[in-house]
Amino acid sequence: MTTPTISKALPFDAAPGGAFPQIMPSPYRVIYDTTVSPTAPAIGIGNLYPSWATVVAVANQFQGPCDIYIRNGSNIPAGNYNMPTSWTLTVDSHGTTVPNGTYFSNSPLKLSTDTFSTITFQESGNYTFTLSNPAMVIENAVLALGTNAFLINGANLGALFLREVVISSGGQGLMSGGAATNIVTAIDQVVIPSNLLSATMTIKYDSTSNVNNQHGNTGIALAAGLVGPAGPAGATGPAGAQGPAGASGVAYLPATAPANNNTYVLNVNSAGIETWQPQGGYTITSFGLSGTNYAGVVEVGTSVAGSGLTWTANFNFTPTSITVTCTGQATQNPSPTGTSSTGMFTGPFTNTTNGSSITVTISVIDPSGAPHSSSSSIVWATAVIWGSVTPPEVVGQALWNTLYASHHSIVAAGNVASLSFASGPGQDQCFARLSTFPTPSLKDSSGDIYPATLLGSSAITENGTSQTYNFYTVGVQGVTFTWSLT
Repeated sequence: MTTPTISKALPFDAAPGGAFPQIMPSPYRVIYDTTVSPTAPAIGIGNLYPSWATVVAVANQFQGPCDIYIRNGSNIPAGNYNMPTSWTLTVDSHGTTVPNGTYFSNSPLKLSTDTFSTITFQESGNYTFTLSNPAMVIENAVLALGTNAFLINGANLGALFLREVVISSGGQGLMSGGAATNIVTAIDQVVIPSNLLSATMTIKYDSTSNVNNQHGNTGIALAAGLVGPAGPAGATGPAGAQGPAGASGVAYLPATAPANNNTYVLNVNSAGIETWQPQGGYTITSFGLSGTNYAGVVEVGTSVAGSGLTWTANFNFTPTSITVTCTGQATQNPSPTGTSSTGMFTGPFTNTTNGSSITVTISVIDPSGAPHSSSSSIVWATAVIWGSVTPPEVVGQALWNTLYASHHSIVAAGNVASLSFASGPGQDQCFARLSTFPTPSLKDSSGDIYPATLLGSSAITENGTSQTYNFYTVGVQGVTFTWSLT
């Protein structure tokens, strides 16, 4: 490999292409983000790359473990990928989708998300991962599996460790392999639906997890492993005096037994009422919204759910009552019909004010009388816009349009973790945000603070709404930097 030269004082994350694995420590993180736009001939910005093929190529240059980080909802394109021997895959709060026809030669040491977000696998005919290491960890994630085959080929007799993982499947199994040395361990709130694993695997779980029934295999409770051998019998004591007759006993177990082929725990509430409950207790397993233009954050002026805002909820129990509220709408009380429920609020929903929101909340009562709730929101926000322009800058709609077309991020708080500027000779680095935000500060990758110079304020039209923006310049011409805006 040819070692690139780096100009004096040039930050490592600013060089064209941004790929210098031979001078970075291992393990190292490579970031896949399809929203970044490097300026040719660069193929990335620092360790940010918009091409998955480039991310795989860079990751394969590291001698030790390499963490591949997927952010901003970037999805992996279909294809066959030769991965490093030692790598991990981390996904941010936006989650990601792995389409049908995506296969990895080596399994990651660890698959996880930052904020318990969803990784959707759409495979319908083959193994997504081949278990190539002695073990694989999946942690802090919601897995939505595909319609056929298996997520993991466990033919090499490896182990799978699950922690804080909730799984759903349209027919795809979790891991193949039928030997007892295929050990699957589930701890800390893991839920595995029935029949996603082989009956002959070794399946272990803790008291907070539910592995259901895997083709007749209901697993081994880890707590049983803590019971030591029985001690020797003590000497027989003398017979005591006969005690008084005892009163008639009362039935302790609930009258209704749990369903066959399920693992339940006995729950006793504060009133002394006993019920059989799933391991980990009754929970709302998912709650979400859908509709035209729906997203958690949308630009001011955006009309959402013109044909109605649909809510969908799933539970691991049948509620005794359901109440759903939506900002500005009448409360709904649908009749419980089982372990799922859905409904719709009349749209459209729109707003012109930054930070305005609507919230949909579901509240249910479980069979033991305990309440559960979950919420989901839509927030309307203005843009933070930035780009490099040639002076003089004339504050107004035209400059706003130019910066918006160059780069923009829709965010109600007005801060952006990464503002990337690629300036030509004599160009100024400019940005703008809503005038109600305080005077901003910028930090470069080294943490040094740079003052922002106010160019002026102007009323503009954003997505059909009237807004007032402050325009700023950093005052550094003809360079390429990545800033953090607070």
